[in-house]
Amino acid sequence: MIKNLYIFACIFSMFVKPPAHVAVSDKSVTTFAKTLEGEKIKILSVGGFYLGQRVEKLYLDLEYSGAFSDEKAKSTLEKAIFGLLAHVNADEEVLPYLIKEKFSTEDISVSLSYHSDKGDPLQVHLYEGEIIFSRYHPADNSLEKIRSIALNMD
Repeated sequence: MIKNLYIFACIFSMFVKPPAHVAVSDKSVTTFAKTLEGEKIKILSVGGFYLGQRVEKLYLDLEYSGAFSDEKAKSTLEKAIFGLLAHVNADEEVLPYLIKEKFSTEDISVSLSYHSDKGDPLQVHLYEGEIIFSRYHPADNSLEKIRSIALNMD
């Protein structure tokens, strides 16, 4: 019985359109993210947090397939952060759905997964205005914080 309901729900969800604020914000983040995609960077996920019919926060998860230094990962993340903010804050289609007039680094989450030169799986991400470097542990699907630094707003 549960299995049948699950199958029905999966099939039903394929034909249901997301609410306008979700569709528009996802489209905006995806459009920007495609400007970052290249031979080695791919989009893992986009999305957001919503309050009623408004967009409260947006997120973008990226992956670099190859080895990166921490400094190169940080600069790539910063490019994604400031590019996403500029894009979203200028997107006339998404602006009416934002919970506030302009989004800042407090309103987005951006992550970049990569490997160190030694092959260690790592992640650098923006969280509440800080850049956090973490080591990924695939055995239990967890992140271990290595260090954090303040985001340079210049």
